[in-house]
Amino acid sequence: MKHISYILILIVFIGCKSENKKSDFEQNIKTEKQIKSPIIGKWKVIKSNVEPFQIISNGKKLYLNTIFEFSENGKHQVYEKNKSDFFSSVTYRIDEKKLIMVDLDMVFEYGIESLTTDSLKLKIKKIPTYFWTDENLSDQKVQDKIAQLQKGGVLLELEKIKNGG
Repeated sequence: MKHISYILILIVFIGCKSENKKSDFEQNIKTEKQIKSPIIGKWKVIKSNVEPFQIISNGKKLYLNTIFEFSENGKHQVYEKNKSDFFSSVTYRIDEKKLIMVDLDMVFEYGIESLTTDSLKLKIKKIPTYFWTDENLSDQKVQDKIAQLQKGGVLLELEKIKNGG
């Protein structure tokens, strides 16, 4: 009986202790609010090694001049020219050289090749879905492009929009 009492006390103690712990993601979002990162602001895609490109969270084909907006509260939006044409709205955090996006229950990781106050270079390891058709897979040029992307990823170069666009 003593053993059962000790086990119950231990379970209650562990349950109470873990109840108030915030997830790592919640803690990092709060940290991102407190740190003024150079990523905060609006960015325009000026170069890509594949066009159209796709962001991981949705399958929409995107082109040069697409806008990426990173807010201080950990929100990230992607749209063409104005916010009414947005394609994606997710939360984000920066973890060393990774940009981590969370869309509902899915987590996507982009490599940060470089980040300055006016330049951002991202690497996306996922190959755009439109490559994976029977017609494309029988085309040698497309197969070569897929092989290139499997090695180096989709590379996006963005420039910061001055004065918030």
